[in-house]
Amino acid sequence: MEHLNPAGGRTRKAAPTGFTIGGVRTTDATNTTFDFKEAAAYLEKKSGDGDVVVDAASLTPAPTTSLSLYLPASRRRYDAGVSPDTPDFIESIFSKPDPQLEVSRAFRNRGPVHIVTLIEPKWVTDRQFFLRSDTGTPLTVPPGRHVSSQKSFPGVRDVVVTTFERDRVRAGKAGR
Repeated sequence: MEHLNPAGGRTRKAAPTGFTIGGVRTTDATNTTFDFKEAAAYLEKKSGDGDVVVDAASLTPAPTTSLSLYLPASRRRYDAGVSPDTPDFIESIFSKPDPQLEVSRAFRNRGPVHIVTLIEPKWVTDRQFFLRSDTGTPLTVPPGRHVSSQKSFPGVRDVVVTTFERDRVRAGKAGR
């Protein structure tokens, strides 16, 4: 496109195509959201009655997490590092509870434990995982568990569901 500039000369202006492409890119949900809805649907499909979920992907210290909006209230869930859901939670919102306590409670469960995080899958191992990528203190996974699967849900930051299951007792050690 050619236009006259204030000095009387002709200038070329870029067509608005760049804005159109940029506009489409910013309205794409994978670039603007965290896909907690799909992660919750996956958990409901994959989980059994004895499974529990550890929500380690909370974005705020408030008791209602993004994941909790999509999981049914009947799903046993532990919120790592989130204020307890009490009528006066706002008074203690910045004195976060120790996330390891909730993680340890979850792993007392006999069934699989599904950890939901916003960190890269490589930061979740059989022995530990991080609550956030910017914190240096890992949360400990108790012995006798292993990562059995991981699934990522793309977004601004991927929502990652990692499933831990109990190690099987090897034959020969069962009766000792």
